Amino acid sequence: MLKDEWLAVESLSEVITRLRKDGITNRESYRDWKKNHTDFLRKAFWFKDSWPVPDASSLVQPFFHPSEPFIGFNYTPLAHNTLFKFPRGWTVPLRLCRGIIFDTSGELIAKPFPKFFNYGEHPETSNVKLFSKPFEMSEKFDGHLGIIFKYEGRFYVTTRGSFVSRTSKLATEMLENISVKHDWSNVFESNDASIDSRTTILVEIIHPETRVLTNYGHAKKFVLIGACDCATLADYSATDLVSIGKSLSLEVSKCRAGGKLSKVLSEMKDQKVHNKEGYVVRLSNDTRVKFKFERYIGKMVAEKLSYAYIMKRMISSNLEKMIETLQEELYAEAEAMVKKIKKVLRMKGTIKEKRQYLYDLVSKKESTPYYRSICREFLKKNKIK
Repeated sequence: MLKDEWLAVESLSEVITRLRKDGITNRESYRDWKKNHTDFLRKAFWFKDSWPVPDASSLVQPFFHPSEPFIGFNYTPLAHNTLFKFPRGWTVPLRLCRGIIFDTSGELIAKPFPKFFNYGEHPETSNVKLFSKPFEMSEKFDGHLGIIFKYEGRFYVTTRGSFVSRTSKLATEMLENISVKHDWSNVFESNDASIDSRTTILVEIIHPETRVLTNYGHAKKFVLIGACDCATLADYSATDLVSIGKSLSLEVSKCRAGGKLSKVLSEMKDQKVHNKEGYVVRLSNDTRVKFKFERYIGKMVAEKLSYAYIMKRMISSNLEKMIETLQEELYAEAEAMVKKIKKVLRMKGTIKEKRQYLYDLVSKKESTPYYRSICREFLKKNKIK
């Protein structure tokens, strides 16, 4: 796998070189450029011509620093939506596009975790035999990924899609305070430290203004979740992270030995657990797998999905756009809900029976006059009388 990652890094570096050669320095110029380079990008991302996937240009989005010579890559929401049903499309170069950063000469300067999946979501996370060997479980924090790196003596932090996002700006302020207060420059230059200027530090950014679903109160902090050596592409171990956390005065995501897979799955079903997202399991072959508590997923569904919302999107013919914005944990749920709604289009019976079918998709409490009006509008839109 490491050999494949090196080849993928080289491939992405070639894209950077081509962008620099053609004077592409922002997203606007990239939009025009990519239209004439679809074949080049398809080869760079290892897509086969026979694959039923969109062009790589629509699955990957570069992001540019406004003043420094940095270019990052991030996969788009369309990649989630399209490759959900075509896992082979997640090639190694595409999986690296989770906030990977190069300078404009094509040198790798920050490497976060490659794309990894939920349990059962992808063939590599569905192989139960892999869980028969010892594995580690780290608490998954519900914040935003922060990618920290050092370049020419200065520390930078970005999210996985923008150097200038609201979260990136908040994180930059936090980084400036933390790095000065705890003398990070000396830590990175110390011969005794396990990190240096080629080390990427990966943190979860916790801040009231970046709250997702889990409530961390007024906490403003970085939680160390990983680190990578850009010189070797080596992924630091849990023991290494404890040492790095101590050196940088960072909280470290708690890690423990995993037991049986059945026990992990049972733990995820525990309805007593609240205000927690889940765990990231690291298998013996270094594959990472996400496990999320059922209550957390239920909260995601409640906030993002409803039969009324989906029907409104179908009425306005923009269902696909909505699905593209969903987190991957919700794709299967959204697809199942859409199937239940579309079932009414094939049903035999009276209009009254069809209305009642849609009314019964939700509880009596949820079947409000507003919800019923949307059901009627949906049937009317589809010319069901």
